[in-house]
Amino acid sequence: MPPLVSIVVPTYVASARQEALLDETLCTVESQTCDDYEVVVVDDGSPISVERIAGAHARTVSVRQPNGGSAAARNTGIARSAGEYLVFLDADDHLLPPALEAGLHAFATHPEAGFVVGPREEMTYEGGPVDWQVPPPPPQTDLYVPLLGFDWYIIPPSSAMFRRALADQIGGFRDPWGADDL
Repeated sequence: MPPLVSIVVPTYVASARQEALLDETLCTVESQTCDDYEVVVVDDGSPISVERIAGAHARTVSVRQPNGGSAAARNTGIARSAGEYLVFLDADDHLLPPALEAGLHAFATHPEAGFVVGPREEMTYEGGPVDWQVPPPPPQTDLYVPLLGFDWYIIPPSSAMFRRALADQIGGFRDPWGADDL
């Protein structure tokens, strides 16, 4: 049976610090309260291979491609994955333990939704707290309109869970401005 959730992690590793951040990210995935997932790490032409790091984590596979940017890497991950739901993590994100469970609960509560968004915490590159507050998601079900109008803080991909059918329908990610998550 395919996993319920596929977690796609595009990465470009060029330093020991980036290797450590990717490993931290994958460790946070392993702490999920929902264990019906797979992880697809897409090595986007890194000078340092990520196969060893990915291979050290349960339910994780790595796929290597020539460098094409994060949009292309996310699309490669979508094509390689099998879950009904998709989560996109950057290689330096942390996934809070109940994240997958909360996303699946939100979909069960709102079966009409194409994607769901949850609150998040931000941290500095060093892992410390930031000097600003991140407002919670607006309490509404038509979230796409405030996002398009920049009426709410832009969400990183790791704060959302998507239905695979939606990603397939829109044809994946594009990178017109260097900000494919936008």
